[in-house]
Amino acid sequence: MEQRISYLTLGVRNLKESENFYSNLLGWKKTEESTSNIIFYKLNGLILALYPVEALASDAETVPGSRCFSNFTISYNTRTKDEVDKLIKKLEKKNVKVIREPETVFWDGYHGYISDPNGFMIEIVYNPKAELDESGNIL
Repeated sequence: MEQRISYLTLGVRNLKESENFYSNLLGWKKTEESTSNIIFYKLNGLILALYPVEALASDAETVPGSRCFSNFTISYNTRTKDEVDKLIKKLEKKNVKVIREPETVFWDGYHGYISDPNGFMIEIVYNPKAELDESGNIL
């Protein structure tokens, strides 16, 4: 198996609300392959998919809330500490829920957390050990 992730699919409670968060509040562009049943966002090297949680659980032959549905965070890396502060303030003005205000962390990084409408946490982070190329890919 090659070392890569192609799709990250989030099981969401309300597809329209989630689409609004990612498309309008974060400003991401959904792909042409998106439908009224599933939303796709092409990111740097992978696709983020939003899919109703019941449909996702059914597809995996499990149920929402089972041990197979684990909590995790999504990280958005920035190029500077200042970019973390500016981005979180901008999103807060759009009524995005801030879970943790930006601060320096023990590993010399700087981060804060926001939440999407489903409670998926997104870490907005500056990691001095993770250099980004022009497109935002980690080198």
